[in-house]
Amino acid sequence: MTVLNFDYFEGEDGYSDGTVETDLVQQFKEGKTAEEILKKKTSWPYIYHLSTIRENILNWFPFKKDCSILEIGSGCGALTALLSSKAKEVVSVELTKPRAEVNYYRNKDLNNVEIFVGNFNSMKFNQQFDYIILNGVLEYAGSFSNSESPYKSFLNNISQYLKSDGELLIAIENRIGLKYLNGAPEDHTGFLFSGINNYPGIDFVRTFTKNELIHLLESAGYHFIDFFYPFPDYKLPEIIVTDETINQLSPEKIEESYNFDRLKFFDEIKMIRTLAHEGILDRFFNSFLIVCSREELKENPIKYAKISRNRGKKFTLLTTIEEKDGKKLVRKTPINPEGKEHILKSFDYYQNHKDQLLFTPVKAELDGDSIIFEFLKDQTLEKRILDLLESNNKEEIKNILKKIKNYLLDGSEFKNGDYTSEFKKIFGNAEIEHKLHFKDDNNFDMLLSNIIDDDNYHTIDYEWNFDFPIPQEFIFFRLLYYFYLHQELADKIGLIELMEMTDEEGEEPFIKKEDLPTFMNWDENFGLNYVKDDSEEIIPMKTKDITDTLDSELARISDESSIYVDFGDEISEKDRIKTILNIDGNHFKAVFDLTLLDNFGKKDIERIRWDPIEDYAIVEDLNAKTNIGDLQYLTFPPYTTDCVYEDGRFVFLTEDPLIYLYGNMNGVDKIIIEGKIKRMKKDEIFNEFSHVHSSKKDLQDAYNDLNDELKKTKLKLIETENVLTNSNSGKSE
Repeated sequence: MTVLNFDYFEGEDGYSDGTVETDLVQQFKEGKTAEEILKKKTSWPYIYHLSTIRENILNWFPFKKDCSILEIGSGCGALTALLSSKAKEVVSVELTKPRAEVNYYRNKDLNNVEIFVGNFNSMKFNQQFDYIILNGVLEYAGSFSNSESPYKSFLNNISQYLKSDGELLIAIENRIGLKYLNGAPEDHTGFLFSGINNYPGIDFVRTFTKNELIHLLESAGYHFIDFFYPFPDYKLPEIIVTDETINQLSPEKIEESYNFDRLKFFDEIKMIRTLAHEGILDRFFNSFLIVCSREELKENPIKYAKISRNRGKKFTLLTTIEEKDGKKLVRKTPINPEGKEHILKSFDYYQNHKDQLLFTPVKAELDGDSIIFEFLKDQTLEKRILDLLESNNKEEIKNILKKIKNYLLDGSEFKNGDYTSEFKKIFGNAEIEHKLHFKDDNNFDMLLSNIIDDDNYHTIDYEWNFDFPIPQEFIFFRLLYYFYLHQELADKIGLIELMEMTDEEGEEPFIKKEDLPTFMNWDENFGLNYVKDDSEEIIPMKTKDITDTLDSELARISDESSIYVDFGDEISEKDRIKTILNIDGNHFKAVFDLTLLDNFGKKDIERIRWDPIEDYAIVEDLNAKTNIGDLQYLTFPPYTTDCVYEDGRFVFLTEDPLIYLYGNMNGVDKIIIEGKIKRMKKDEIFNEFSHVHSSKKDLQDAYNDLNDELKKTKLKLIETENVLTNSNSGKSE
């Protein structure tokens, strides 16, 4: 039975999620499980406290047998049960009473856990531990450690409870993590770039870069340090890589979950691939898992770990790449007891197909609950075909795809739908009416990334194998579709072209276009309804891609200036010339070469519109001329909205200011515009607004009066002309 210890609790609680902890205590008291609660509660605090994905940060770690663990900052017990299963004894420390009580009622039936409530710095333990765990805790040391160097002091205090050969495990965000550079608010403050800017005005929390962590740990006596890199971060990780494997990371997607809405400035996956290619991805990973000790660390055999995410319990596997005695192997282990059957099914497939000559399953053997595969170093067919695309060798791609197609067709039966109940359970009820090639024995997940480019075309990761009839056209389409989708091949080859590569002239296409919607429906049912576990649905916050907005803002604040030349066809983009304003203080000069226009010399210029800049601005002391003489500018409205000309200056309360220029345009090939220009700040814009609009009204009235006078003058001219015409007509008679 878990023990809840209040010996060091002083009656004050620290950080809390408010009513969430109260609700969780009540629900766990009522006997609810975390899984049952998450079916109804999907907000970030519940996910953070209850998701089993939290355990992925350490469920792969090779703890020593019968070890003792001190867990500092256990929260609501996200890792406590996992640590209990790995250790002989677990001591958990939690600062706040509500969270400690959640942990207790959640894990009260464990027989090797004691939970202490209070500030760790006030506690005394009469033992040392094999491991100390700080999962999302070190960054808060400044808020619960009274010292000028709280982070170092906290680490020094911890060290007295760690055995001489013990290991300290720290999970923490990277201050310059890629997601922070790409518009995600800092996890602890909720502000953009607060960590990148080194937390100005903030003293309760602090994260660190990789080098900063190394220096901090070494200053506290931890001179042996290993870094592991959880992806996408330590809170809800799916993959753990090491310095040896980090630059092989090439994610197809990012399963993001976070507690704030975020912006997006660039394609994060492409950036990850670029940083990996440059060998510097470790500096920009979102989070770190650090293992450190005062004595030399034993080499961790695990070089890579991947934990299946969003799968049902019987399909949730831990996949690791391990190295022992210089030899690598791949191990798959079920996370839950229900997964043992899935492991055995993979081994049965290997036993039944290990002697085939092509598409041979990679060698496997059972090791307790795990299945171990031989690690093959050869590149995959996916990489081979990507290289062939780069050299435009489509004939060889066709040969490779034909081998795969022929293998799929071998032993198949061309017939009308044979959609069994097993098929419909996994892929849904949709059917195709015409004949397809059905086969009973299938490696359904035979993707190009799962086929090794060697003499036998060895297949890896053959966990999805089915013994009921499946259309081979579907398997072949899926192989091509995921290759096309994940590698973003639209600029190199089309999906339809890939599908048609193996078709011979005059024969029916192997994959018919009209079947694609059904194939997509089958694949969606397989992923969402068969493999996925919807009991732990994680709903991400909103992400807004503002790349286009940033481009617009960049153009708006640039010194780009334009003229539009009207050749009698109205103003259009094709008759636009752009240049950069040469600004010295407020003085500017812009020169436009009209000979760059297609219509130059072919048509007469009727008028010119000048767009000074794309911003709120004041333009004054304007001087416009051509290579043959001066130009005038229109100073009366309505030539643009939200603008007024007064006392020799234009005031533009619009991001799209414009001025019309006129004069003698015969023989003009160059326009030079000079003057002063000033961008307006927000307060200036507001100050000018009322003045501009009142002045503009006066000018509009003056403009209307002049228009009226002009109309009267035109009428008098017409009347005079009529009188003269009639008079002349009378004389001739």
